[in-house]
Amino acid sequence: MTNLTDPNLTELGVAAIRDGVAAGDFTAVEVAEAFNANVAAASALNAFIVATPEAAVDAAKAVDAKRAAGQPLGKMGGVPIGMKDLFATTGVQTTAASHMLEGFKPQYESTVSQKLWDAGAGMLGKLNLDQFAMGSSNETSYFGTVISPWRRNDGGNAALAPGGSSGGSSAAVSARLAPAATGTDDDFARLSSRARNAEYAIFAYIGISAIVLVFELLELTGIVDLMSLTPGPL
Repeated sequence: MTNLTDPNLTELGVAAIRDGVAAGDFTAVEVAEAFNANVAAASALNAFIVATPEAAVDAAKAVDAKRAAGQPLGKMGGVPIGMKDLFATTGVQTTAASHMLEGFKPQYESTVSQKLWDAGAGMLGKLNLDQFAMGSSNETSYFGTVISPWRRNDGGNAALAPGGSSGGSSAAVSARLAPAATGTDDDFARLSSRARNAEYAIFAYIGISAIVLVFELLELTGIVDLMSLTPGPL
């Protein structure tokens, strides 16, 4: 795999980060800064369309303040995540990887992202994908192809596709740029990305319920999930 900066914090999964922050083993800000450093060091993967390091740190500061005040931190408290750029995020460019939407900053928040922020998560940035989620290799994005952090097991160094349409999400999690990331599934897409990057899906928030403000022709079988390298429930 690609050799990135590797603080111990970025090797932890979602539950370990959340529980460690709650126990005071480390701060949410320390976690956010560690993952921000990995994101900055891995631009060659092109996993992120937009990085939002300040948003990640601000959310982390809010979690640390809640802990200091003895307040509940939430099921994702202190966990910074990558947000697939298919979901509207208030004031942050949302493009669905299309040139047509470049520069568009919504004045509203998607159902998926709002639930995650309400649970205490922070945003590391908006992740690359096949344009309008129409693809299975992450090669149709206006912002360029996503490169998998994995390499061939025969010693070859050719760039590999991360699958799609959630290729930015799967590459980011595999490379430890984020402990988890949102992805979408229309029967095959998410399975392709996860299979190519040895990941798990955590069906924690949306399942097959109604989804608001997603830039995709979502099928009736569409699912929104979190991708993670750590199996098991949150």
